[in-house]
Amino acid sequence: MTWRAPPRILRALALVLLTAATTLLLLQSHRGIAPVQVSEGALWSATGVRASATARGGIPRQVQHAQATPRVCLLGNAESVATAERSHRMWGQAFPSYWYIWNQVVPSTSPSQLNTHPAQLHVVASSLKARALTFADGIQLNYQAAKEHDDCDYYFVHDDDLEFTVAAGFSQTKQPIHAVLLQWLQRWQPLVAGFPWDVGRARYSELSAIAHARASTDGSASPLVLFDNGMVLYHTSVADFFIPFAPAGEGGFVGKWTLGAQFLHLFVPWWLRERAATCEQLRYRNLINLDNLNRTERARGRKETDTLVFYGAVRHPYEYKLNEKYRNFLKSGLRDSALRFGPETRVADVTWRPASGTPSNASATTSQLIQRLVQLYHWRHPALSNNAWVRAHANELQRQSAQALPKMRLDLHIFVHERVTAFQTLWTSVQALLRPSAHMEIGIVVHHDPSPKPQIRAELSKALHALVHPFAPIKVVEHSRPLGLKASILKLATADARFIWLLEDDLEVSPLALRFAEICIWRYLQNGPSQLLGLSLYAQLYNEVTDSYLPGASKTGYAATLTGLRRWRMPQSWGGIYRADAWNAFTRWLAQQPASARFLLPQSLTNRWPEAYSWKKPLLYFMAERGLELLYPVLPHRWSLTTNTLVAGTNDQVRAHSSKWLPKVERFKLSLLSSNDTQQLAPGWQELATSDGAWTKMINGSRDYAWQRVLAAFPSLSTLDVLDAHGHVLGTDAQDAARRATEQKALSAQQCVSVLIYLRHDQAPATIALVKKLSQTPIDLDLIVVSPDAAAAHALQTATTREKWASHLTVLHDPAVSAMSYMWSRTARQAVRCQALWLQDSAWPVTTESFVYAVETFRGHYYDHVVGLQAAARNHQGQGVGMGFLRKNTEHASWFLPTNLVIPSALTGRIAIQGATPVADQCRWLVLHAELASRQFCPVMIWQWTRPEILPVEHDDVQLAAWLTGCIEHLCGLGVAPNDLMLLRTSQSVRMEARYGTTTRYINREWLKCAPRSPAIGDGSSFLHDLGVA
Repeated sequence: MTWRAPPRILRALALVLLTAATTLLLLQSHRGIAPVQVSEGALWSATGVRASATARGGIPRQVQHAQATPRVCLLGNAESVATAERSHRMWGQAFPSYWYIWNQVVPSTSPSQLNTHPAQLHVVASSLKARALTFADGIQLNYQAAKEHDDCDYYFVHDDDLEFTVAAGFSQTKQPIHAVLLQWLQRWQPLVAGFPWDVGRARYSELSAIAHARASTDGSASPLVLFDNGMVLYHTSVADFFIPFAPAGEGGFVGKWTLGAQFLHLFVPWWLRERAATCEQLRYRNLINLDNLNRTERARGRKETDTLVFYGAVRHPYEYKLNEKYRNFLKSGLRDSALRFGPETRVADVTWRPASGTPSNASATTSQLIQRLVQLYHWRHPALSNNAWVRAHANELQRQSAQALPKMRLDLHIFVHERVTAFQTLWTSVQALLRPSAHMEIGIVVHHDPSPKPQIRAELSKALHALVHPFAPIKVVEHSRPLGLKASILKLATADARFIWLLEDDLEVSPLALRFAEICIWRYLQNGPSQLLGLSLYAQLYNEVTDSYLPGASKTGYAATLTGLRRWRMPQSWGGIYRADAWNAFTRWLAQQPASARFLLPQSLTNRWPEAYSWKKPLLYFMAERGLELLYPVLPHRWSLTTNTLVAGTNDQVRAHSSKWLPKVERFKLSLLSSNDTQQLAPGWQELATSDGAWTKMINGSRDYAWQRVLAAFPSLSTLDVLDAHGHVLGTDAQDAARRATEQKALSAQQCVSVLIYLRHDQAPATIALVKKLSQTPIDLDLIVVSPDAAAAHALQTATTREKWASHLTVLHDPAVSAMSYMWSRTARQAVRCQALWLQDSAWPVTTESFVYAVETFRGHYYDHVVGLQAAARNHQGQGVGMGFLRKNTEHASWFLPTNLVIPSALTGRIAIQGATPVADQCRWLVLHAELASRQFCPVMIWQWTRPEILPVEHDDVQLAAWLTGCIEHLCGLGVAPNDLMLLRTSQSVRMEARYGTTTRYINREWLKCAPRSPAIGDGSSFLHDLGVA
């Protein structure tokens, strides 16, 4: 027989270890060193003397015997022992309280200092403010201590700056507040309880309406919908679900102060519903709170980081900058993506009232809680990945999820316009792949967008209505007028389908496509994470975002060693299957976007896709914004489950066998995977070649070992590579979180344009007219005016105060700037928030039409180059010693003045010159030209046909030559005389009736052709070093 130590001996040994560790940690705190983790044993009893070793963990464990009155334990973070004691006494010392002291060190060597503490008050740990734990970590520490040393029915998270009173309508009871609370808990037995948030009710009218419309008959309780997370009671049966507070890294979000309220506002009301209640009998007020400050007080001492906002008069930071992004992350896990929570909640959404309980049903059973959670949320969603309650009940959650899974329905939507032959090819391939399934209903919906040609329209209509399929019903939807592909796709109704499969009429489908889809649906999608939007049947090789092949891909296909699957944040129009709920969430989001929305991605060539025709462009933005993914097959030999036949259409009218058609074939036209091909693939893929009868039997017996073996042959989702839209392979969750934060910031910066205007001393009236004109464009603008003339800046600021666009205007005075250096002004650069920076000298005219055209050219094609108007530019070929360094990299250099052009705002921060003289500052412009000249592409200049009188006069060339010479002397010490530097204007005849053109039209002509990068020069860094660039 194996000897086991008696429990009392084990407890005593544990206490010795805990006591030793705790003493060391508290001594560190006394020296100003914050311990990384404080043991739960580091507790002081109410008498100030450490409990004897016979007591469990240092404090006699309080055992709660069966009784009607619930036992409440306070958990709080207090600035000092005194503030903790004030809160403890406020509740009549009736509740044991556990405190983390964050601005006072409680020395372990002087326990007598705590002799004056009231009964049941326990200090768990302490530190100085500079090394204090966050709100979430302090509460977690207290919670662990209370669970170890007490039997609590409720854990009452309690700020130390609260003042509770009995509500006016219930003050006739004349009872102390602790008695009122205990009687209220005894009556209602909530799983989570809070108190009326008066500030929120004043701010959100719906919250006040919910409290009145859904209150109990006597008004003592109302639904707990939106509340302050600093004073909440959690029943012991659900406390582990909420504490530690989320988020703690899930989805890349970390919330240690206020962000966790978003999690509570979703799960408290919508998971617990009538078992979460507001105690209307008590009221509180915050003694120290942001809501107590007026606007002036808030602004005083305010500072920000990437995620936090600090106010000088408030003790903790706020994380509301992350609220919307975290809420979107939480929403992605909802079964019903249309569910509203938090401030969005309406009276009509809350259909319940608080339900009173009795001691016998004080908490819902675990089974009821699990059932509700399965109905509400995808429990495998990353938002719950660290949740202790979910992990403890994973098996039961899995079981109930399987029982709750409805029969899957897949609707195949085919979109037809006027390509009759192409549709016949597609339909033949579709007929060959559909087979009956006991666990998947398949419907076919054919959308006929009528051709303007009557004969084709009639022919297609007749053929579509004659379609039949033995295993799937067919519905034909004919539009009365041509809508276009985008409108047709966005108009589709998902009905009761769980998945939708989109096929355009220029596609062809492998006979194995549906089998592959069934595997992915069962293996990954049916109960997978909500960030998985669906799957692609097209094994895409070429990335249109970067105009290059994806990692591991080439024109011959993927390497055989990469065969399998990957997750890519890219929508698919050539055979994509989408979760219906996710698709509906996308279309609802799209309907709420303004008509001027451009859906631009940083550094993406998809920005040139026209919004009028592309449904994929807004979906790409939607996925990037929310971190959504599609599963993609990765196959060798250019194999795929669908392919495009490259028939000319609305969005792509390249003629077959033309010079532009052959590269498209190489990049996009793939070979359909056949049964014989699968024998060269991994075992799971080989099952796709199973005979029809064996496959039908296997899929219909979905819980049989054979089917489970097929699914198990495909890797788990967490092991698959994840690619962002640009094809970057994402790393760990932490790395992905950092990248996501950067992406979100870049997405926001991409949607706007910063306009930086150099204001000359006599140009205030003209600048006002210019700003007013630009503000009327559909582009989201930040308007920044900088001037060396204080009087001109003041005049402009005064004259524009009442303009409706004044909130978008920043006027700055910088005496050091000039017309050649204003874009380098540190003062101005700090005001720039957009990726695109338009430079404008107030002395130069610009039309809104030209401005919009140049900006859109920059966004769509040349987001990392310079795009400007030809009126402010010269195309020159350098002659003489002074220009020789440019001829190393380009055959021609395009010189332009710093006005009427758009550049990447990051360029203003990358160019630095050794030395701080005015000459060095102005010569940055020369170095910018040199950097651009070292790239593969020339700057893009738009031919703007303007009146001759506003073109630069001839002597500008002389001034420019003199300026360039001065810069070269400063940077290289060449001592070049002005007559050694010759700038020759290049001319080119263009049809004058054409209002606009760009140099891209002539990109292959000798006079504007850019030479490839020289191997000796590389990326130009050594070349710029020779110029004196820091």
